[in-house]
Amino acid sequence: MASKVQPKISGVQRGDIVIFHDPDNWLHTGPDDDFLIKRVVGVAGDRIKADGTGPVSVNGTILNEKSYIMPGAVSSQIPFNLTVREGYIFVMGDNRSNSADSRFHLGDKNGGQVPLSKVDAIANCTYWPLNRLGLLRRPDGVFAGL
Repeated sequence: MASKVQPKISGVQRGDIVIFHDPDNWLHTGPDDDFLIKRVVGVAGDRIKADGTGPVSVNGTILNEKSYIMPGAVSSQIPFNLTVREGYIFVMGDNRSNSADSRFHLGDKNGGQVPLSKVDAIANCTYWPLNRLGLLRRPDGVFAGL
């Protein structure tokens, strides 16, 4: 379940799980099937880097993402180094080895960044499958002080 009001009231923050419209044909599908869901790792002005061996850093701080990425997954096996533009976010999936997220679209017209105008909602809880029923919380400690 998600809130369409929350992004309008509190804005989009690092750690939020956002539901957004496909920004640049990431899904290669039609306009009626264009929603994606990913975690926000960077907001406007953030310098995000990964050397392809594992850790991701934001503004020079290496993120400890163990609380939300899939067990055994490496934060990023794709090297990148960019600054998030005003009006955009940089998103990554929690299942990093199986997520065609911002890293896979660095060559697109938006450089892998998602325009805030494409964000539809912020996810707040899961209800299916039932064994994963629960609240989705922003891991504030991961992004504190950035």
